[in-house]
Amino acid sequence: LECPICLENYNQEQLRPNLLTINGVRCPFCSRVSRMSSFSQLADNLTVLKILDWISSCTTALMCKSCRNPGAPAAGLRCLHGQGGKAEWGNLPGMFNLPFSICVTPQGEVLVADRGNYRIQIFNRKGFQREIHRNPSSIDLPNLIPLSITITPQGLIGVTDNSVKVYTIDGHCVACHKNQLIKPWGIAAMPKGQFVVLDVEGGKLRCLAVDRKVGVVNYNRLCSAVRPKFVTCDASGTIYFTQGLGLNIENRHNEHHLEGGFSICSVGTDDQLGKHLSHFFSETEDFRCITGMCVDANGDLLVTDNGRKKILQFPKEGGFNVLIQEGLACPVGVAVTEKGQLMVLDCWDHCVKVYSYPQRRCFSTC
Repeated sequence: LECPICLENYNQEQLRPNLLTINGVRCPFCSRVSRMSSFSQLADNLTVLKILDWISSCTTALMCKSCRNPGAPAAGLRCLHGQGGKAEWGNLPGMFNLPFSICVTPQGEVLVADRGNYRIQIFNRKGFQREIHRNPSSIDLPNLIPLSITITPQGLIGVTDNSVKVYTIDGHCVACHKNQLIKPWGIAAMPKGQFVVLDVEGGKLRCLAVDRKVGVVNYNRLCSAVRPKFVTCDASGTIYFTQGLGLNIENRHNEHHLEGGFSICSVGTDDQLGKHLSHFFSETEDFRCITGMCVDANGDLLVTDNGRKKILQFPKEGGFNVLIQEGLACPVGVAVTEKGQLMVLDCWDHCVKVYSYPQRRCFSTC
C-alpha cells in the first residue's frame, strides 16, 4: 500500500497521516492537514514522526506564511515573480494541483511535474506552452503520476512514477522501464545524455541510456546507498544524491526517540565516492527535509530544505550560504536557468517563484 499524502509504502497495521482525525500536522509534500489528540497516536508512523521533529513547537494547523508575511531573499538575489502570494489551485492549463519537481531546458523552458494533475507542464518566457500526459495508445501505462523530472541535453525528458518513463519534448513516450526497480524516485540527466535513477526502496543508484528510436539500450548499477531519494548532476558528471531518512525509532518505556537525518553524498566519474555533507553540515546547522537539488554554472550545489523552508547554497570551495530564508511555504524543487534566474517550486502556494541569480559561467543542465 502507498500513503496518498507522504507516498511512503506501508502495511495495513500502520497508522498513516490520512487516517488521523483532522487537527495539526501537514505533510511536507502536499497541503493536506492531519491532527491528533496525542503523540501516542503516531505509534508506527515514521513519516509523521519526522515531520513532528521540526514542527513540534506548533500547536495549530500550519498555514502558508509567504502570502501574509513575505520576506526578502538573501543578498545577491532579487525576487522577480511569485513572491508574497499564492497561485490559484486547479487543473486548467498553467495551474498546479500537487507540483512535485522542476527542471529547465538549455533553451530556458521550464518543466513542472504535477502529481495531482497527472501531467507535465512546459512553460516558456511567455507562460504556459504545452503539457505532456499519458497517451492511452502509448507504452506509458498504466498512468503518469510523476515524482521527479529531468531533461537531457539531447531533449529527452525523464520521469519517475514507480517506473522510469522517457518522453520527447513533444510528448511521445519512447521508453518505459521498471526492471529491477522497486520504488524509483529521484532522476537526473548526465552531460552525455544518460539518466541516473535512485531506487529509494531498493537502495541503489542506476544508470540508464535511452535511444529515442529503440528505448533503453544500456542499464547498470552505479552504487548502493541508504534510501537515496533526490539527485542532481554537474557539468563534469559528478552525481550528488541524498541518503537516508535518518529515522531510528527505539521503544524505551513507550517513548519514541528520533535520531539522525538527511545527508548528501557524491559519486565521481570514476565511480568513487566524493564530497559528503552530513546531517549536521556545520556546528549549528542541519538538514531537516531535503526535497530537491541542482547545480549552478559555478558548480555550486543548491539545496531545497523544506523543513527549514530555505534554499541553501554549498560552494565548491566549501562552506554554505542561505540564499532564500523567507517567503517559501513548501519548497519542493529548485532549478537555475542559463540567463541567471533561480526558480523555486512551491507546492503549497501552487506556483514557481523566480529570483534573479547572477552566475559567472554558462549554465549546464542539472
